[in-house]
Amino acid sequence: MKFIDLPTGAKGYEDALKEVIDLRVRANKLKAQAKGDEEMANAIFQGLADAGKFTAVETNLGTIKLVSKETNTLDKEKVKDLLIRAGVDSDLVADSFKKAMKKSESTYVGFFPPRGE
Repeated sequence: MKFIDLPTGAKGYEDALKEVIDLRVRANKLKAQAKGDEEMANAIFQGLADAGKFTAVETNLGTIKLVSKETNTLDKEKVKDLLIRAGVDSDLVADSFKKAMKKSESTYVGFFPPRGE
């Protein structure tokens, strides 16, 4: 591994940074393998559950079950259109949506493998 454009403040930490990068590369590979394993297990369980007409199996290691979930989402553009058609001033509609928006921020450590890998 070689550093590309190492920031001035990172100089002297190369060995520790190499270890960090190695750990993240290994973690990403394990995540990819785990995702494949999970998808395979889910497909097999779905087939068994369909054939046996059951939805859950509980063990001392945990429970696996079919979970149905329904979500409702708000179509903001449709709401805006309906409000304007109902005679609500378009500036008031736009201002209301702007005031109702929630902003959240977070900081996390991301690891991004080079493209093509």
